[in-house]
Formats: sequence, structure tokens, C-alpha cells
Amino acid sequence: MSLGYDQHYFDEFCTDPMAFYKLLHYPPQAEDSHPLQRGIGAHRDFGVITLLLQGDVPGLEVWDEEAQEYYPAPPVEGAYVVNLGNLFERWSNDVYISNVHCVINRSGTHRYSIPFNYNGNPDFVIRCIESCRSKPEDEKYAPISVDDYVRQKYKDVYNRVGIYQVAERVAWLPGLPCVLYVRITAGKY
Repeated sequence: MSLGYDQHYFDEFCTDPMAFYKLLHYPPQAEDSHPLQRGIGAHRDFGVITLLLQGDVPGLEVWDEEAQEYYPAPPVEGAYVVNLGNLFERWSNDVYISNVHCVINRSGTHRYSIPFNYNGNPDFVIRCIESCRSKPEDEKYAPISVDDYVRQKYKDVYNRVGIYQVAERVAWLPGLPCVLYVRITAGKY
């Protein structure tokens, strides 16, 4: 591995993981739509890693910080797009970057994708990976559990749109956007 550790380095992180997936639909955008109209606006995934099966319709675009422009990420049959999220960027002390990306469906047809977000064991404490710093004082971020980090990010996002307070009290209401954490465990429900 490029971090300099063996294949078991992430085992504790991967025990009893928290993960979820979404089924996304992007209707075709009208040819005369505003240039800033997006199927999903510019964002960075805030978890650890996202695996994306995007089908055969283009639309995913990735921001190039150096060039200051978006580049298409065309679908490749049978391949997954792998996005590192903000929590992995933090874990790696900013050595690995969480890229900004968006979806603009200019294809004229419906686009579907299935992102799978893997955030690991909610009780695992994210500390700077030792090979991503020269000495302990070079760490840019304080240790934090996966659960605390992900919860805070959801609060940040949903507080902006006024949903979090309601979602915290109500398990589910028809028409209310809902994100479910699914803990993947062997033989447990």
C-alpha cells in the first residue's frame, strides 16, 4: 500500500462498519437550462470512501483545482469510480484529497447512479496516519470517532435546510428526505 503498511492496517476500522447507498436519478436537463443548473451541485463526500456505479450515461464532473475547471468523468463499463471523502482527507493529514465533483446531465436521457458510502466502524477513532506526518506535532486535526464526525457533518448539512431537528425526533415521515445508516454485520440485524 502507498501508506507503507500491510494489508491488515485497516482491519479495526473495517470491523462492524457503517455504510449506506443511494439510488439516484437525474432527469435530462433542458438544452436551454442555466449553465449553473446541476443534477447535484458541487460537493465533496464527507465520509471515508465512496464507490460509485454510474451506469452508461455521462454527467459526473470532477473539479481540477489547478486548472480551475470541471472535467468529465466518463462512465467506463464494469468500473467503479472511487472517491475519497473528507474524513479520509483528515485521516491522511491532507495527503490524500477529497475532490469536488458535481453531476450535470446534458445527455438528453435519464441518468441513474448508485453511490455506496463506506465510513467504517462508528466507534473507531480517526487519528492521523503516522506515515502522513513527520512528527506528532505535524498533525492538523484532533482525533475524532467516525460516528462523531459523521453525525456532525449531517447536522451541519441538515441544519442549513432546517431538517435535522425534525429528523432527530421522527424516524420517518412520508416526503421527508431520509438518510439511513446501515451497520453491516455478519449474522446480526
